[in-house]
Amino acid sequence: MKLIDEIIELLASQDTDLESALIKAQVLAHKLGEKELLDWVKSEVVGYTNGAPVPAYRQLRVIPYGNVANLARRYTNIRLPTTGIPEDMDDFMLNRSITKSVAVIREWTETANLQSPYAPETYILFNSEIESSYQVESAWGVFSEGSFTQLLVEIRSRFLDFMLQLSDRMPTEPEPGEIKKMSKEIGVNELFKGAIFGDGTVLNLAVGDKNAVSQTVTNTVTKGDFNSLAAELRKSNVAESDIQELRMAVDEDAASGQETPRNFGPKVRVWCGNMLAKAGTAAWDFSLQAGAGVLAGAIGKYYGIS
Repeated sequence: MKLIDEIIELLASQDTDLESALIKAQVLAHKLGEKELLDWVKSEVVGYTNGAPVPAYRQLRVIPYGNVANLARRYTNIRLPTTGIPEDMDDFMLNRSITKSVAVIREWTETANLQSPYAPETYILFNSEIESSYQVESAWGVFSEGSFTQLLVEIRSRFLDFMLQLSDRMPTEPEPGEIKKMSKEIGVNELFKGAIFGDGTVLNLAVGDKNAVSQTVTNTVTKGDFNSLAAELRKSNVAESDIQELRMAVDEDAASGQETPRNFGPKVRVWCGNMLAKAGTAAWDFSLQAGAGVLAGAIGKYYGIS
């Protein structure tokens, strides 16, 4: 697909800013009909909204520094001890969620000693580990040198990994009217979540017009082991009769030699299409989007292509 190739080319070039690739990905996400991909792209381009959770790769550690004083002496810009911070406060005190856009982060890579101030009410957590006559007057967290450069590299690398996997699955020039349907069939949402956030991600998916549910897709399938594939499908409410039909389809494709390193055989593809037609019905009580992710992820792992 030309648009996918263009994004890969941008991501692979060190002379291109990451925003250009993300803007093109916004168009791609719209064409694919993948809302979660679109939301992620927009968040990276314009920043994450206040209070919204950010991906784990946007969590950066800080090193506490501050000014301490007693009646006789004052020390400035010293590293503060962290051993007195309770374990349940470690994340709050020493991690920072980076919500700004990639453009702002790129500007930060040119700034030395970026700081994140601590609220005065938290100073007491440092006081317990310094000499009792001293008190912390002010405190701030300092980001490690190069942490923002590394963050941009992380985003680019994860994004590129997803696009390369998508390129392997998506035909060169799909029919415009078939792109959204094909996206569901090949499990683009599952590919996206696996590459960007890691395997075992909880999918927050809409079912029907108003109801929202969470369905977790965690694949534990071993390549070439149909029993592990069957067990995974049973966990996702796939009927035993459908699993046996898949076993026959797998065997027939293997006998015909029509499997490829990048795709399932024709019999298995037909089986997947039939299963997706059942999604959201009494025959398979699973939403269409989650069902597509289950099939693509589990069967892809069985064939060793995801």
